[in-house]
Amino acid sequence: MVVFNNNRHFNIFEHYSQANALPIENNVSRGLAIVMSENPLLLDRFIDYINANCSIGTEVQKHSKAEDIDIGIQQSVTKIVDAYPSPKLIVGVTLTTEKHVEWSEDITKPGETLITDIVIQCKDTLIVIEVKRNATDARTQVQAQVESLIHEIEKRNEIAPAVEYVNGNWEDVIELLQQVHSITGKNENSVLGHYLKHLEHRYGQWFPVALLSDLNISQDNQILIEKRLL
Repeated sequence: MVVFNNNRHFNIFEHYSQANALPIENNVSRGLAIVMSENPLLLDRFIDYINANCSIGTEVQKHSKAEDIDIGIQQSVTKIVDAYPSPKLIVGVTLTTEKHVEWSEDITKPGETLITDIVIQCKDTLIVIEVKRNATDARTQVQAQVESLIHEIEKRNEIAPAVEYVNGNWEDVIELLQQVHSITGKNENSVLGHYLKHLEHRYGQWFPVALLSDLNISQDNQILIEKRLL
């Protein structure tokens, strides 16, 4: 007989107290970086998602060896260029709840000390991701990070890389996470399973609307489902 309702506290992405969970956006981006590092299929599908939204002729080359991929969180521009001084392509990505974003040519002045939410090095490409948990316009931040990377690269007499900007949104990423989770067996105790449960608890509005007949109602998720029905 199950008496204790501790499932949320067992989740590896949940902090025991909300005070320890701040800043919240850093923990959301940290979780995404962890699941991409841990799940090669998810990373592969995420790169497909980036490529599908790039301009024609621009593509992030897939990695074939473990040493061709690296994922970092909260990395400074200087440290990124120290590690990877001559990328051929930089892709700046916003990840928010906003679906339709028009990119402008207004670029923030480079040269500032900037910290990236997530950076992915894939062969000769750097993917810089600015994460927001709402519809906040993240373009200025990611553009400033990309321009500062280029500024730092040129300071070291390296050739400036090509640049691409992509608007990502959480609904698409949730769908991607769910697809990979389904393909890999829907293990609720996997790292990906824990991350999906964490996001569903904290950001249920990001998830697609499910039919009542498809909902698995339990003591642990009953309150969340009732909130979404109201």
